[in-house]
Amino acid sequence: MSVGVQLSPSDGLVFTIPRFQLGRGENNREHHMVTAKRVAKERGRVAWAWTELRLRGQLKIPPAPWAVLMVRCTPSSEGLDKDNNVAACKAVRDQVAAELGLPNHRDAKGNEPERASWECAQELRAQWAVRIEIRTRGLS
Repeated sequence: MSVGVQLSPSDGLVFTIPRFQLGRGENNREHHMVTAKRVAKERGRVAWAWTELRLRGQLKIPPAPWAVLMVRCTPSSEGLDKDNNVAACKAVRDQVAAELGLPNHRDAKGNEPERASWECAQELRAQWAVRIEIRTRGLS
């Protein structure tokens, strides 16, 4: 199993994790232990892809601040509404933030650090996958 990687100095880091089916966001009706296991698996897939890119010498992270786009690729033509798509990408976002070294907390006023902006999208594809695009904010 390998990660499809497309790299360009001006485009930042773009990679796809094939055969990666994310949940249905808030539409998941599952026991909290099932949720915990699914989230750990999703975060593990992102960590695995990150490690593979690093070992291949292809992990070229652009300078901060970042604009991160996570795309849920699905064979279903229905897709999810925006809120559920954001919720479905939560584990991916958390792991990408951890890999980028971003803190997982807010400041005293409840604001998140502004080193990254996050977007979620979805697209129709023949197979399940997740594409992650990390670019320098303002250069995309």
